[in-house]
Amino acid sequence: HETFERDHDFLIYKKKLSMKEALLGFNFSITHLDNRTLWVSSPKGYTVQPGQRFVISHQGMRTPENEKGDLVIQFDVEFPHLDDGQKSVIDEILPGPESE
Repeated sequence: HETFERDHDFLIYKKKLSMKEALLGFNFSITHLDNRTLWVSSPKGYTVQPGQRFVISHQGMRTPENEKGDLVIQFDVEFPHLDDGQKSVIDEILPGPESE
């Protein structure tokens, strides 16, 4: 399938997020294998790291015991290209290592 990968009873869905979505929140839909629409949004205050996974229970593949595995969303955070002014603003607002 071009949208999902299967790993036993898990379905893997890869989703690209902008840095803004990763830091401030996301909301998107997924069309499941059976054509249902699943709406996915981040909990308040939730931030996403590159490669992080978000699990939605019981939305994966059926097991031999007729239970459902999980849908696993794997995030890829896209970092924007910034000009010097944008870098300066980010340097002012984000914490980081102290200069020596």
